[in-house]
Amino acid sequence: MANQDRYNQLRQKLAASHIPLTIEAQGEPHRVLLTKEMTVRDLREEVVNKFVQESGKKSDFILLANQQPLALSRKLSSLTPDTVVRLTRADKTQKVEEQVALVFDENTRFNITTLPAIIGRSKQGDAALAVNVNDLPNGLTVSRRHAELSRQGETFIIRNIADNPVEKPIYINEVALASGDIPKEVGDGTAIRLGKITLTLQIT
Repeated sequence: MANQDRYNQLRQKLAASHIPLTIEAQGEPHRVLLTKEMTVRDLREEVVNKFVQESGKKSDFILLANQQPLALSRKLSSLTPDTVVRLTRADKTQKVEEQVALVFDENTRFNITTLPAIIGRSKQGDAALAVNVNDLPNGLTVSRRHAELSRQGETFIIRNIADNPVEKPIYINEVALASGDIPKEVGDGTAIRLGKITLTLQIT
């Protein structure tokens, strides 16, 4: 009861600058007072750091209020006091409506049914790889996880996700894409070269 009284006193005292919220993480609710100027992005980082034990990127998680994802740039001042904000793992899998494939030659075609699609090589047949080039000629010149094909709105993009992207560049129509942070827009007919393997994107 004393904790309840102290929380209410703090809530009244900080009403001008702070907002009371309930954060639900790992199935447990936590009442908090947070500065109204904080963004959803900052809140997500704090909640993930505090409550998530397993390793993972912050971007693997989203914050929901009333079952709707909160925009990362949004300030907490835009929320209603006592809103329940729930941390949940983001489902980034997108079904592909079009027919999308990465084509090596007339006999080798990798159909893409969900995005994002990881391109790389694995002798064991890694289930996380949508495109496994291990058995192709020069397959060993490709990193185990080399590229990620995904979508932003109507646009297909590719990103270099190799551990050492400067040493393992991707070439888009023979223009190097070295940085892992800057995705490149790709479309039907785009030639994507990883190591000594070139795949052509087909969208129909």
